[in-house]
Amino acid sequence: MIAVLAVAVVLAYVRGIYAVLKSDAKPNCLSWVIWACIDVVLIVSSLMAAESVSTIVLLLIYMAGAVVIVAVSRKNLSGLNIFERAAVAVATLSLVGWVVTGNASVALGLVILAHLCGTILTLKSVWQVPRSEDWVMWTLFVAGNIANLLAISWINWQNWLFPVYETAVCVIVTLLALRRKHP
Repeated sequence: MIAVLAVAVVLAYVRGIYAVLKSDAKPNCLSWVIWACIDVVLIVSSLMAAESVSTIVLLLIYMAGAVVIVAVSRKNLSGLNIFERAAVAVATLSLVGWVVTGNASVALGLVILAHLCGTILTLKSVWQVPRSEDWVMWTLFVAGNIANLLAISWINWQNWLFPVYETAVCVIVTLLALRRKHP
């Protein structure tokens, strides 16, 4: 199942990059910066925890895709509004707290909080302008996340909480992106 997830994620990023380059999508750059930073911390954490090579490769794919999305978006990240600054501040504090605590449960909650800061920015963008996100890319993320849900152990809540959260986010963004116009 990890291979299905990896293929779906790569295809999602290829589609997303294509949509951005064609100006069919204008994703919230700040969300992708936050998500890329989270991926970097996850990679370092996985390396320190001696995770499997497939986990580390998957995290590298996520990080690289996020970095490329930001690079091709052509949006200036200067001049952030107060909402965006608050999201960056909370995400940064969450990541620092995660690194400092060493407690797996606290770390999981903080990484979800940091991720949620980026997610809120994307949800706001796609709510206001449904075409700001490419629905095909997000549908591919949903498919990959479903493969991930089928592969994980459901015994420990720490194994399934983030994948369930991430799947829900992808479903919501997909549905919002499929709307024709703002209600």
